[in-house]
Amino acid sequence: INAEYGDKHMYQYQREALIKEDKKKTTVFYGYLILSITYLSFTLTFYSLLLSKVLPSTGNALLDWLKTDEYYCLLVPLMLPLVFFFIFLNWTSLKFFRHN
Repeated sequence: INAEYGDKHMYQYQREALIKEDKKKTTVFYGYLILSITYLSFTLTFYSLLLSKVLPSTGNALLDWLKTDEYYCLLVPLMLPLVFFFIFLNWTSLKFFRHN
């Protein structure tokens, strides 16, 4: 192996050669989609848990309901990670079942 490139560059080149151009585009799209969903969920959770309690009333029925609510503003943000955990657990169980 050439010392100039090293092992890392050789394997990186082989891996990139195997990935087709269409896959690269969809991978980038799904990456930005995941980042956008993460940013949106963080912003909404931060607002519903912290900001809505300290800001004055807005006149918007939904935002004022979040301000006075004590149950659902906590239920939805705390339930989402649990739902993703159970989806992952279900997927893992299915993989174990199929491959054994």
